[in-house]
Amino acid sequence: MLKKVLKLLLISVGISLFLCGHIFAEPLNATPEPDEVETIVIGGEVFYLKTYITSPEAEEDISAETRGTITRTKTSNLENASGQILISVSVTGTFTYNGSSATCTSCSGSSTSYSSNWVIVGYNVTRSGNRATNHTIAQVKVNNIVQTYHKEVTITCTADGTVY
Repeated sequence: MLKKVLKLLLISVGISLFLCGHIFAEPLNATPEPDEVETIVIGGEVFYLKTYITSPEAEEDISAETRGTITRTKTSNLENASGQILISVSVTGTFTYNGSSATCTSCSGSSTSYSSNWVIVGYNVTRSGNRATNHTIAQVKVNNIVQTYHKEVTITCTADGTVY
């Protein structure tokens, strides 16, 4: 009798854990909605530039504060019509703000190619005032013609800590 009760209890716990895991789990391939989407044409081919602003997972929501420090990353992904990311250009800025002004105190960035047709020629990350910018130059071979693509990704912080 005790074995039956334990077996029933284990089955119940197992089913409960299974159901809770499926109800509360986020999809593994969940992609956030982009903040901006732009359609561009290079050499007759259509590409989509999708831009996202993200924050470090450990950073708290500080939207109600009038002064503080905030770090955000802005990433622009250039995708083909199939949704494959070809190049990715990112800039991360750390800002201080106090209600009347904001300043970028540090920045970093990266530019990455995910396609053999695209080559990152170079990139330069700069900061000035309340903004940080990644200036990237890439080259792509489309229809046997090499074309140069310039992309600038800028992240800006306002005096109240709003980042765009």
